[in-house]
Amino acid sequence: DGSTNPPAGANNYVMALGTNDQLLFWNLHIDWGDPGNSFITDPPTPISVAAFTEECQAYYRNACIPQGGSTTKLESLGDRPMFRLPYRNFGDHEALVLSHSIETDGEISGIRWYEIRDPGGTPTIYQSGTYSPDSRYRWMGSMAMDRVGNMAVGYSVSDSSIDPSIWYTGRLVTDPLNELAQSEEVIQNGTGSQTDGLQRWGDYSSMSVDPVDDCTFWYTQEYLTEDGSFNWHTRIASFAYPSCFCAALAPTGLTADVSGNNAIQLDWSVADGATEYRIYRSTTPGTGYSQVDATTDTSYLDASGLHGGITYYYVVTTYDGSL
Repeated sequence: DGSTNPPAGANNYVMALGTNDQLLFWNLHIDWGDPGNSFITDPPTPISVAAFTEECQAYYRNACIPQGGSTTKLESLGDRPMFRLPYRNFGDHEALVLSHSIETDGEISGIRWYEIRDPGGTPTIYQSGTYSPDSRYRWMGSMAMDRVGNMAVGYSVSDSSIDPSIWYTGRLVTDPLNELAQSEEVIQNGTGSQTDGLQRWGDYSSMSVDPVDDCTFWYTQEYLTEDGSFNWHTRIASFAYPSCFCAALAPTGLTADVSGNNAIQLDWSVADGATEYRIYRSTTPGTGYSQVDATTDTSYLDASGLHGGITYYYVVTTYDGSL
């Protein structure tokens, strides 16, 4: 995902579930010019993770997800990782994200998720967690990451009193590690459950990121409008975290040069789409900033009235008229 390609010559990455405390990682290389140079690593590299039990592991076809108004239990597909395994190159690090359904307290289904870094070197769990905030079953997830590192995961939600529905949650890159700290939101509440013993629920869902703005998440998942079998509906929804767009507009390259007695000139690179820059100043790094000026359609500002012997710290932020 994103506009920055993997490093030249990078392999493709494949992952699967291992034992209850491992993920399995393969490097896959395809050489179309000389097929004999193609390979997949064997054996795979094991990556240790927090122990887990696959959801519905003890049930035939992994079917144990309850529904409102139906005695039919749905398959969790807890025996495999979910679509997709999105990759991003942030320049200073590479990342993969992955999710699957696991058993939590009382056989409740929760979403286990991971961010894996350095796949081209030594793949390592950078952060992970299990999302299961209550007694509802959450499964059939899909996960992605936007251009600044915010994450979103969508999934199906059900229990004995709720028809299968579509919800999502996520985290900002500034949230504490190992937490999906953003509020859970409803995309579509289902108004029907699957009947007639039909246990299979979908063939995965899809969370992807809009390639135009690299901030908007698009989630595709199934639901029912009424009880029945083979009468699925598909919901396609989009959402975004405003901080991604703010970061996309962020000015860069801020410098300060003496321009006269008790004065400096601030310079920065213009951000596309910005309508105004707001300038903040403090005498303490990282705290105590207050707005001292604003300017439009320019990439510099003369700051005067300063005092010798004091170190000043400046922050320039962007305003686009809507954020």
